[in-house]
Amino acid sequence: MLINHEQEFICILPAHTASFSCYNMLLELFPETEKVEPHHGVVPELIEKHSSYFTFATIRNPFNRMRTAYFHRTNLEHARRYARGLPQPERSRYLTRTKEAIEAGFCDFVANLSDDVTPYCEIFEDVRLDYLIRQRNFIKDFRGLPLPGVGSVEEKRQHVHPRVHVEKTYELCPEAVDIMLDRYSEDFDRFYPDDRTPF
Repeated sequence: MLINHEQEFICILPAHTASFSCYNMLLELFPETEKVEPHHGVVPELIEKHSSYFTFATIRNPFNRMRTAYFHRTNLEHARRYARGLPQPERSRYLTRTKEAIEAGFCDFVANLSDDVTPYCEIFEDVRLDYLIRQRNFIKDFRGLPLPGVGSVEEKRQHVHPRVHVEKTYELCPEAVDIMLDRYSEDFDRFYPDDRTPF
């Protein structure tokens, strides 16, 4: 979560929603912005205390969000880089979990490891959202924020993470589709009512 007292905004950054891109761009435009832990979560006390602040969030279709989560979980280079900052034995556990996810495959990841991707309706519970930045229209939506300078962000600017995972096709078995539609039913109802088709 990010908070800016000068511009009076709060930004909620759920994992795997182009949150890293949004984080970098906001800090570039507004260096005084503060990062609040948990980075991908919400601090209800702060939101309540600053209820007048403009509050927005990044989101992504749950199917594509799960695909991105799997890419990050099974990308060994990414995992090793991330694990360097973890103390033992957490580092070993994290790398072991990565290798297990690679061996198990995407459907098993959805069935057993989907806690990596907390539903939006749990993250945003009791939070008033004034605006959404959808990953599919990231630059357009970012430029639509009612904040000074955001309109100057170049249209051609891209999401900062490598895009290779978007081009990958993962086998999504019918059971995994049912799990996704059930686990993220409120997210689909609230944010993607007309977009329930896998990939």
